[in-house]
Amino acid sequence: MTPQERFIEQAIPHETGHILVGRVVGIPIYGLDHIVIRGPNKEVVAGNFATKTVSPRPDAIPLTPATVLEAYVSMIGGGLAGNIITKIAADEHGLEKDRADLRVVSPKTLEQAAEQAMQIIEDNMNAFDLLREAIMSSYTSLMKDPGPEAGRYTLLTSRALEQICPQNKTRFPGIAYR
Repeated sequence: MTPQERFIEQAIPHETGHILVGRVVGIPIYGLDHIVIRGPNKEVVAGNFATKTVSPRPDAIPLTPATVLEAYVSMIGGGLAGNIITKIAADEHGLEKDRADLRVVSPKTLEQAAEQAMQIIEDNMNAFDLLREAIMSSYTSLMKDPGPEAGRYTLLTSRALEQICPQNKTRFPGIAYR
């Protein structure tokens, strides 16, 4: 397996976990992008996935309701939880970003956040599996030979996510959903 294939194998359940948990707990998730990077010989190298969501600004955290912060913690933990549930080890680079995001809002460890997210995924395994399949299918279509130029590409839109896993809009009615 190439480094690119290993990266994709672990990244897809990771992003699936973020998306599913976020949408279930009420954190707005608007889509998923993939950043295509080309190496010196025009080969595709591992590029990041980007879950389109909202993050609390550090200056707004003292004013943010505890329930919203807890939901955000679960969404962050959803990535590692997705890897744990699928038994596919997570990439340390991605985990470090999640740890940094978590430190802004909570003293919890990423492992603690993943633990609270795992039950959400287990309760919604059908949607988790459908999201994983949709991400893989979209990624595979994007990367067909010769593949796209370097840049950022949408893999799943908010509309596509809504069909698989509806956004919970009732939990935090004060949040603006697009």
